Formats: sequence, C-alpha cells, structure tokens
Amino acid sequence: MLVGRESEIAALARLIADAQAGRGGALVVRGEAGIGKSALLDVAASRAAGMRLARAVGVDAESEIAFAGLDQALRALRLRLPPAAAVADEGSPSERFSVALSALELLSETADAEPLLVLVDDAQWLDRPSADGVQFIGRRLAAEPIALVVATREPLFGSGSHGLPELVLTGLNERASFGLLAASGREVARPVASELFRTTGGNPLALDVASRALTTAQLQGAEPLPPLLPGAKSVEAAYGRTLERLDAEARRALVMAAANETRDLGVLTAALTAAGIARQALEAAGGLVRWIDGSVEFSHPLARSAIYEAASVQDRRAAHRALAQAFVDPADSDRRVWHLALAADGPDEEIAAALERMARQAIRRGGLGAAATALRRAAALMPRTTDRVERLTAAAHSARSAGRIDEAIALVEQGLRLTDDAQHRARLYSPGTRSGLHRSFSR
Repeated sequence: MLVGRESEIAALARLIADAQAGRGGALVVRGEAGIGKSALLDVAASRAAGMRLARAVGVDAESEIAFAGLDQALRALRLRLPPAAAVADEGSPSERFSVALSALELLSETADAEPLLVLVDDAQWLDRPSADGVQFIGRRLAAEPIALVVATREPLFGSGSHGLPELVLTGLNERASFGLLAASGREVARPVASELFRTTGGNPLALDVASRALTTAQLQGAEPLPPLLPGAKSVEAAYGRTLERLDAEARRALVMAAANETRDLGVLTAALTAAGIARQALEAAGGLVRWIDGSVEFSHPLARSAIYEAASVQDRRAAHRALAQAFVDPADSDRRVWHLALAADGPDEEIAAALERMARQAIRRGGLGAAATALRRAAALMPRTTDRVERLTAAAHSARSAGRIDEAIALVEQGLRLTDDAQHRARLYSPGTRSGLHRSFSR
C-alpha cells in the first residue's frame, strides 16, 4: 500500500484515462533510490485495465549497448525493430532518430488494437540512444492511445525532461512516514518513529528496511537504536547483509540474475544451467527476487545493484560468461559480445575484434557513446600496445563526438601514457583528426 502519494497516483490515473480515451502522453517520475518510483509504476500497471502493458528496466551492465532499452520495451510486446531502421548516418540527426521513429510506428500499430501502457524503470541506466528515443516518442503521443511513464533517479535528458511533464518525488512528510510504519503491522513507539523519519529523510524503502532490521525492544523504545545510514545507503547495506546469509549457490544465482539485463526467463535459465546452478536456488533467495509474468524481478532495483556490487570479481565474470553462452539469438549478438567482454580476464583479440564490429554498428546507428565504450574495452583486450593506442584514439573521437568530453580527455590521457610515437600522439591530441580505424567504421 502506498502512503502519502495521493497526488502522484491521481496524476498517473489521469494519464492512463486520457490514453484509454485516445489522448496519449508521457510522464517522467524522478527521485532518489527508494523514494517510491517503482511502487508508483506498479500502481500504474494495476490501473491499466483494458490496456496492453510493456515494461522495461534500465540495467547498468547494458547502458552501453545502443538501443538496448528500446529493444527491451518492444520485446515485451513481441516486437522487434526492423533491420533497416538500425542503419543511421552518424552525421545526420534525422537519420539518428530513424530507429526511434520506427519504434514509435510499431507502438502506434500495436495500440490501434488496444490502448498501450509503457513503463520504463531505472531509466538513468538506459543507453543514450534509447534515452533519446524515449524523449522522441514521449513528445509525439498526443494523438495515440499510449501512456508512457518513465522512472529515473536523475534528469533523463541532461538538465531536464525536455518538454515532458515531470513528477519530482521527495521524502514522505512525518505524518505519512508514521502511517507507513503503522501500515507495516509492526508496533513502533512514537519517539522511535520520529527518529526513523529523521534518519531516513522520509525515504519509504529506507523506512521499511530500517524498521525491519530493529528488534521488538528497539521498536518499542526499550533499547537504544543502532547507527542508521540515511536514505538509500541503509537499504543497500541491508540487502548486502541479506546476501551474506545465503548459501553459495543462491548467491551465485542472484549474481547471475543481477547481471542479466533482460526479463527473458529462458536466457536466465540457460545461463544458470550452463553454470551448473539449479533454478530453484533463486526461489530460496531470501525474498530478494519475485516471479512476475513468467520472469524474475528483483524486489527493488536497489537489490539488483547491491547484489552485483557485493559480488566478487570472479563471480561476476562467471555470471557474464554463462550469460554470453545463453544469448544464442543472432539479434542478441551485441549482448553476447558485451557479456564476453565483461567476462574476459586477460587479452583476447577475438573478443576485441567482436567489440570493434559492435562499435561499427553502434556508429552507424548514431550510438557514439556506446561505440566509445566498446572501443575502450577492445583496447584493454589488445595484447599489443600500438593496437591499444589505435582503439583508444578511435574511442576518444567517438566520445568527443557524443559530447562526452571528460571521457574523451581520459581516453586521450590513457593513450598518451602508452606511446611516445609522434604520429600516434598527434592523432590523440587533435580533436579534428580521426584514426584510420574510426574512418573505416564511419563508412
């Protein structure tokens, strides 16, 4: 039950009702981790009677795969972007949005038969081309029976929502915080409730997790409260403690689920099998995951990030290696390559070459930031220094062209540390000079 969000729920209800009447629109819900964004998306889903529902979740591990977020949303409707739409000229903004236009057309065709609700959670981790595509689509729904709700921790498009209506969530007030604690069924003394409110800033998830961590005596004020971290940090710490109590197989299964950026249960099951882990291990995962519509979802996005960050390097690499084996569909080639790259523990020219092909495709689609990341990782996997410098030069140009100036500077500095060759250093220094590698990608 949501407490203290009556006006936000009313705004979602209006958006959905308008879409059901053929007047579409978009809404960005922004706020810190644990503030209630995902809960509001669940409320929206519960009120979408007579509508088709598509959900997508941004995942940090996939934030550098161009158009991965749009692809995930369309897959929820059993749709795919046509291959022709994926070819975009990096120099033309109109061509760069051809993929987004194709996605909008597919959504419109689907909504002709039944109104559509599209929910995007953790949008701060969307790849930039998908984020741009979401903006493009959101601004063009007025005549479509489509409602789009995007939840994000940070401004999705840089400094703001670029014309999309926005709800900014803050912590609950003291009265609503007391109501949330009372609704939990736990008896909390008034002074303890006041201290929890002060410590968490009214963050609903932090309130819930912090109160659950207290003993009955502490809740009743008979014993002093332990030190509590404010906001989301206390939640992540609590998830970390839960993870520590699980057995090794359950922890490995959770890391696999956290590293999987899709909601495809078949992919996750195949990866678990490849790693020799029983799917039942997830069912004993301490309430950190839940089964919804035939897929595995984390109880909260913070649980996913906390589990992945707490995992050892070896467990992460094993998870990515198994997931790479599970992505067998040719349409998932970028995902497979990226997981192989994250699993690599040393130089590997074959994976580096696959990353270069991935970067070439990203540039053609206008995903310059994704290309920079792929080329940076390719450089790390090259055994020869000259090859590393070439790829760092191409990565720096892509990052610069994408407007990621700090990243471009860091890539140039990394390349300069590797070479004394005057020609290579000149290419790295010059903002107008593209390496031969990058020129070949652009054609």
